[in-house]
Amino acid sequence: MVDLAILIPVLPALGWLIISVFSKALGSKGSAWLATTLMALSAAIAIGLFIEINSAAPNWKAEPLEKLYDLEHHKTAGAESTTADHSAATKPTTTAEGETAVVEPITALTEEADKKAELLREALPSSNRALSGFPFVREWSWLSIKGEAGLPFGFYFDQTAGIVVLMVSVVAFLIHLFSVGYMAGEERYPTFFAYINLFAAAMLAMVMAKNLFHVLLFWEIMGVMSYLLIGFFYKKKTAQQAMKKAFMTVRVGDLAFMAGLFWLYSSFKTLDIPTILEAGASGELLRVLGVTAAGGIGLLLFIAAMGKSAQFPLHVWLADAMEGPTPVSAMIHAATMVAAGVYLVARAYPILEVGHVLPFVALIGGFTAIFAASMAPAQADAKKIMAFSTLSQLGYMFLSLGAFGYTAALFHLLTHAFFKALLFLGSGSMIHGSGTQDIFEMDRLAKYQKWTLGTVWVGALSLMGAPLFAGFWSKDEILHAVQSAGGLYWILWLMAVITAILTAFYTTRMMIIAFYKPKTASPWAAAPWNNEGEPTLNISKTELELQKAHEHGHHVSDHPHESGPEMIIPLVLLATMAMVMGFVGSPFANGWFQRFVYFGEAPELVPLGAAVPGFIVSILLVAAGAGASYMLYGGARDHTKQIAPIWLTRLLQRRYFIDDFYYHGFVRLAEDIQYPLAWFDKNVVDRIVDGFGIVTGAVGDTLRRAQSGAVGLYAWLMVVGGAVIALAFAFAQGGNK
Repeated sequence: MVDLAILIPVLPALGWLIISVFSKALGSKGSAWLATTLMALSAAIAIGLFIEINSAAPNWKAEPLEKLYDLEHHKTAGAESTTADHSAATKPTTTAEGETAVVEPITALTEEADKKAELLREALPSSNRALSGFPFVREWSWLSIKGEAGLPFGFYFDQTAGIVVLMVSVVAFLIHLFSVGYMAGEERYPTFFAYINLFAAAMLAMVMAKNLFHVLLFWEIMGVMSYLLIGFFYKKKTAQQAMKKAFMTVRVGDLAFMAGLFWLYSSFKTLDIPTILEAGASGELLRVLGVTAAGGIGLLLFIAAMGKSAQFPLHVWLADAMEGPTPVSAMIHAATMVAAGVYLVARAYPILEVGHVLPFVALIGGFTAIFAASMAPAQADAKKIMAFSTLSQLGYMFLSLGAFGYTAALFHLLTHAFFKALLFLGSGSMIHGSGTQDIFEMDRLAKYQKWTLGTVWVGALSLMGAPLFAGFWSKDEILHAVQSAGGLYWILWLMAVITAILTAFYTTRMMIIAFYKPKTASPWAAAPWNNEGEPTLNISKTELELQKAHEHGHHVSDHPHESGPEMIIPLVLLATMAMVMGFVGSPFANGWFQRFVYFGEAPELVPLGAAVPGFIVSILLVAAGAGASYMLYGGARDHTKQIAPIWLTRLLQRRYFIDDFYYHGFVRLAEDIQYPLAWFDKNVVDRIVDGFGIVTGAVGDTLRRAQSGAVGLYAWLMVVGGAVIALAFAFAQGGNK
């Protein structure tokens, strides 16, 4: 199956090409089903590839790993006895000269090292070691000049690549299937499927890339496709502004990405991912780069991830990206785009570790998590509530990576992809059935959308981290990783705990208002700060009113209805995965995910006894957030009543005025600079260019007159020219004498 893996990105890319060229012949439905079928084939190959990787990857045993965890954390009886031996070995003794000396605990330390080595051998017996040739590599000549090696194009398949390729392809296929029904009747229906085909292809190729240069190449293709998809409804002013805002914000990170790669290549002479991983493990990365260079390169690569994954302060584009169709939002938030930043940090992990950048990663992630979660309770748009949720959950992932919780971060990336795709597509079903994105106008959807209700509740409970749902297991892993980091990481752990409470609060609020409350006018629609246009997109009130007069979309329905089977089937499949996917990293599966995807010498597998306190904390956090939300919005209470102070509501709905600061601090400055530059371009540059044109024209007119067609004139000119040349040679010879 590895030899067929190249088809995983090629098939959806081929769909983009075929639909772009033959969309008229295929028709709308033909284009949609072609794109969806090719994505299904890609997912099928990805499943086969994953099975092969799983068979070849190291097969760690759970019980010795749990004992190893206890040994390293000094929690078992054996560890306590080792500590006792350590104390005994360090008792002072008297030397022959009568001086007091301390006997170093060499014996105790040696015994502990031997015990650790024994447990490692027991965890991975020789008979179960990785098959020959794993991780799998497929490479082709590319950019080769005159026989030089050039920059080979290759794919690299290890456990991390295998699990992410599987996740992206399966989620992308389900989003394609949902889109067949959701986008029906839209203008440019075939174009939409061409775009999301290439979007998925770029993400898959990026994950499979063996070289960081090719990661950058496909990273940029994703950026272009996100630009086109966010602005898919290009006639809307809000979509036009949102697509530009996303593109320009992410480009800030992309510049850092390119600078980081230039620096890495000039210092380390390669961008090959396996080489970087091996050099990190062997210590060569530290020897060659040093802490300073590794720190600079790692920081630049993380800034790139901050842009792509919308981490503070480059977070401003993600909420406005909701101007794209709902399936696009699901693609960006679950399967592609934002997941790319997390994947880049995971791939560059040795560089960030050597350069001591990980604490900064944790700080940014922890702050983004609580910062974004604080804004979600003040939103009325279902998609924007989910957008701020994504910002917050991505912050969790970076917090975990920065706290040395590599496995926990990728585990949450996996579970989040399924339950967040479910929530976005579920919100699409809610919007499709009710005709509005405002949760206050959705009118007791539980009466009309039974399938949507059940599936969205699964996604909501998983997002909150309710027991046994996917998010419960992965979020608890993150909290445990941050807590285990020790030191000042306890502050970030506290921020993560508050974020968990906020997550349960705003998720429960959305479910209560949208599904169980009668429709009403949005309580904040008339607020003064919401009648000033769209300041976050630099759109005036007049422009916004003009757009609303011609706005694309559905009208609010008096009779909400359930969605069709093309939309319900993906919801049911995603809900099933959101319920079961977390179990792959749970004690019920002996921590299979932790033993499959890891960074370092061996996986870290937390014993059940050590994990139970964390489980209890997670349950209490969910209960606190959901309970508070029910008290404020549930039952017969008036859900439109203003609860928070007006000043706080305004602050949160205006996103702490950070977008306004960027506009006035950067956009306005650029506008002020452009006017003198435009004058200089028009009055200086253009006139210089025009002057060259005038001179060239005059010379041409003069020379043109010599082309009279008269043979005699040509002969006369030849004679004169020959005479001039002869005289020139004569004078030259005379000068030499």
